[in-house]
Amino acid sequence: MLMDKTLEKPGAEVAMTSPELAVLNLLGSGLSTARIAETLGVTTCAVEASKRGIYRKLGVVSQAHAVARAIELGFFDHHRPVPDSVRTRPEVVVVHARPSPCRDRVSETLVASGQSFAVLRDFAGAHWLQWRRGTVAVVLIDPEPEDWRLPAGIGAPTLVVCSAPPDVAAVGQAVRHGARALVWREDVTEDLSGMLSLMCRGYFTMTALCLDAFTAGITAHPPELTARERDVLNSIALGHTIGQTARRLGITAKTVESVQARLFLRLGARTRSEALIISHRLGLVDWSRDESS
Repeated sequence: MLMDKTLEKPGAEVAMTSPELAVLNLLGSGLSTARIAETLGVTTCAVEASKRGIYRKLGVVSQAHAVARAIELGFFDHHRPVPDSVRTRPEVVVVHARPSPCRDRVSETLVASGQSFAVLRDFAGAHWLQWRRGTVAVVLIDPEPEDWRLPAGIGAPTLVVCSAPPDVAAVGQAVRHGARALVWREDVTEDLSGMLSLMCRGYFTMTALCLDAFTAGITAHPPELTARERDVLNSIALGHTIGQTARRLGITAKTVESVQARLFLRLGARTRSEALIISHRLGLVDWSRDESS
C-alpha cells in the first residue's frame, strides 16, 4: 500500500492511499460522487471505494464528520506553517451554505485556486475545528441568524457572499455580526481568493458593489486628516486594539482614544468598522503597506 500521509496519535495510526487522499480533498468541496469521479478521471465505483476506506480509517459514518475529522487530524495541511505576519492565505476554508448555484461557484473558485476547503451543511462535527492548528476562515452565503454560530464557535474570520445585489441592510447585518469581508456573487471568481488572504491578515474588505451599498450618500470629497489621524486609521485597518496602537505609535492609550474620536467625527462614523468602510471608500487607507511598518 502506498502511504502518502501517515499521522500517529496515541493508540491510533491513520494512513491514506493516494486515491483516498485525492477523494478526501474533494469531499470537502460538496461535489457529488459523479463530479468527483469526473474531476479525478476515475469511475464512480472507484470513488465510492475510496470513500468507504476513508470512513473506515477515520472511524466515521458521514461525509461531514469525515471532513471535520480529517481537518482535526491535519489532512488539509498542505503548507509549512509560517508566521501570521507573512501568511498569505488560510490553511483551510470552511464553507457553510445551503445547496445553490452560488455555493457551486464558491467551491469551483476555491478548487481552481488550490485552496483547501470543506463544505459543512450543518454543525455536525464542527466542534473539531476548535482544535484546528493554523488559520481557519469561514465563508457564509446569504447567512441566516443561526448561521453565525459556526464562526462564533470556532473564533474564525468570516467572509460573506451575497447571492443577490447587496443593499444597506444586508451589508450592515453582516458587519454587525463581525464579518470581515463581503463579496457579491458576480465578483466571487475574480476576488474571493484575494479577499480571503486580506481577511486572514487582519484587513476589513469589500468588493465595490458592497461598498457602494453601504456607503451610499457619503460625500465624494475625502476630509483632510492629520498625520496622527492617518496613523490611527492605518492601525485600525491592521486590526490593532487601542493598546496595540498606543505601543505602535509610542503614545498613550488615552491619546489614541482622543485621536480616534476626532477621526470618527471627521468621517461621520460611529464604529471602527464603519470608519474603515468609509475611509476605504474615500481612498484614505494605504492597503498596500506592510503590517510591520
